[in-house]
Amino acid sequence: RPLRPGPGWGVGWAALRESQAYPKDQVSSFGYVVTLDLGQNGTHHPCTKKGIGERAAQIALRNVYAFPNISYSPYFTKAVFRGGIAYITFNTSSPLVLNGTYVAALTLVSCKGTKVWASATITAWDTIAVSSPAVSDPCSVR
Repeated sequence: RPLRPGPGWGVGWAALRESQAYPKDQVSSFGYVVTLDLGQNGTHHPCTKKGIGERAAQIALRNVYAFPNISYSPYFTKAVFRGGIAYITFNTSSPLVLNGTYVAALTLVSCKGTKVWASATITAWDTIAVSSPAVSDPCSVR
């Protein structure tokens, strides 16, 4: 699938993640390992590979060998914009965990097109609230 990041985005992290996740809806045995929380800022190749290997092994156990109760990396399911906050819901097998309030490469976009780095807080098992004082009318999150 070609990258379609939209006007003004260039080919960045959000477009890369979107492109990599595309097959999950097309191929039943596809596994998508989220590593955003494992890496160092500015790279998608974490120095520590153990976490990646463990997540990939869980996908194989669940998707190929049909082991029950195997966790999987969260992936986006919907976004709701209310009161200047973007509520992002994920399909996840375990509660979401944030390391601090800053999520690397998470951008909040206003309806006028202003793009700013955003902070996130967990509001439910599968939902984060994304906001920035610089954006009062968010229309998308990347």
